[in-house]
Amino acid sequence: MQRNVIAPVLVVLLLGGILLMGGCPKKNSEPVFFSFTRSPADTLLAPASKVTFKVAATDEDGDSLTFTWTFSAGTPTTASGDSVVWTAPSAATVCTAKVRCSDGEAEIDTSMVVRVRAWLTGSVAGTTPDSTYLPNNATTEIPFTWDPTEPIKPGAIVDKVTLSISVDEADSLEIEQFTVHLVSPRGTAVLVYDGISLTELELSLEDINGFAGEPVEGTWKLKFVRNNPQGYNGVVEECDLDVDYKY
Repeated sequence: MQRNVIAPVLVVLLLGGILLMGGCPKKNSEPVFFSFTRSPADTLLAPASKVTFKVAATDEDGDSLTFTWTFSAGTPTTASGDSVVWTAPSAATVCTAKVRCSDGEAEIDTSMVVRVRAWLTGSVAGTTPDSTYLPNNATTEIPFTWDPTEPIKPGAIVDKVTLSISVDEADSLEIEQFTVHLVSPRGTAVLVYDGISLTELELSLEDINGFAGEPVEGTWKLKFVRNNPQGYNGVVEECDLDVDYKY
């Protein structure tokens, strides 16, 4: 009796075709970094300076990529995304910035060493114009002019502020009550005097609180507010401002 072998052969060919069409699972290709930068790219960074890190990678399979950052010091210590703004520590140190790229299956890492120097220090002196009149019942702002021979270093922030003020005798002020604020370039106003001038007013104030960490660069000014409409115009003599800073 002759067997029919055609049917089994067809089944085998059909199954083989299905396997061929389905193929073997494709192997995942891991991502590849092609750039990792920071700005500024200074070899030695100033304390507390801000740095922008950027990374870019490609994936042969076209998979979506994610990036995770870790920093050994400074802030933030962790972040995500292809760029991050990082603030350096306030003390000399060596930091490592590490970024991990993932396509959902494979992960790759790269890192960069960042060196942060110690604070450097400097100082600058400013003066107001000589003999500035204070109108009655009014607010007067008097700007300081920095000594041009002492250029302020880039990125300088306030460490210590010293102020001296000289106001004419009481016969010009008619025992006038007034207030004085020192105003920083950022707009911070710190009260340095609030009272009645009975004699010639001489103020010398050291280490004025309220400005630490603010930028030094810009216009500092004194704001006088005369609270009594009586009397003659007052006169402010030359005032001196000294700012110790770090950068």
